[in-house]
Amino acid sequence: MLWPHPFEEQVLRKKRQFKLDADSYPDLVVEFTSSLLVIENKVNASALRSGQLEKQNELAGKKQNGKGLYHVLLCPDRLSTIGIALNEPSFAVLRYSQYAELVREILPSSKDEDAKIMLAHYAQHVERQYGKAMPPGLRAAAGSTIAKRNTDKQVWSEERFIAQAEERGSAELRDAQVELLDLIRSMEAVEPRFDSSGPVNATYKIYLAGTNVHFLWVYADGRLYVTWSFLTAAGHANAAAAWKQMWSDRLTDSTKKDGCNAKDNLIEIGTAEIAQKLQRIADVAGAKG
Repeated sequence: MLWPHPFEEQVLRKKRQFKLDADSYPDLVVEFTSSLLVIENKVNASALRSGQLEKQNELAGKKQNGKGLYHVLLCPDRLSTIGIALNEPSFAVLRYSQYAELVREILPSSKDEDAKIMLAHYAQHVERQYGKAMPPGLRAAAGSTIAKRNTDKQVWSEERFIAQAEERGSAELRDAQVELLDLIRSMEAVEPRFDSSGPVNATYKIYLAGTNVHFLWVYADGRLYVTWSFLTAAGHANAAAAWKQMWSDRLTDSTKKDGCNAKDNLIEIGTAEIAQKLQRIADVAGAKG
């Protein structure tokens, strides 16, 4: 599927977090009779880091010294690999939907019926969780753009934010927060930044990509604060009015000057609706609104 030639080598060893260098540990490495398979698994956009794949490929190539190298990026379907996919014959991208199909292909070879059932359920889970396309109307950011954003130092971390979401809410809220963050990180026009300085309530703001203009605060407990004042201050008066109008039926007090809380929380509104609002307001602002 990824490399169109037969492969008949025997597996010698499999190892997770294989050390290629002091700061390079691919998620999984399989050593064959002479070839090497290196797999880097990125389950969401927040895991991308600039230069990581290039370094893995270079180090693995040196280790192999001319012998076979197969370097795979395993990633969700909606994650753009523009700017991070390597132009090397040893490199390939495997989408999670493709991975699910590979799992299904091996089902007939299993003689254990219970194993077949488990693998079928696993393939279905992988496809539903990671094989999803972007919601309609959203434009994906280049992978290189996402990786650069992820290197910025911020006050709160995503890990601490998600931990607080589960602590203050539920597994459902945690999953919704993970889904929204992944959608936003995958988008071209907007980006999340954990730059709130408050030490108690984990929060991130959503900005127009590459600017200091933000217009939505997301709290770990699911609350949303909608603000239009920064759009106005940046000269996007029409965008500010449009943003306020988009949320008009969900605001606690739309008469406030700068912004206000949404009446409904993240789960009640839904991640796709929020992301689609973000795309629309970014489009208005990008049109010099």
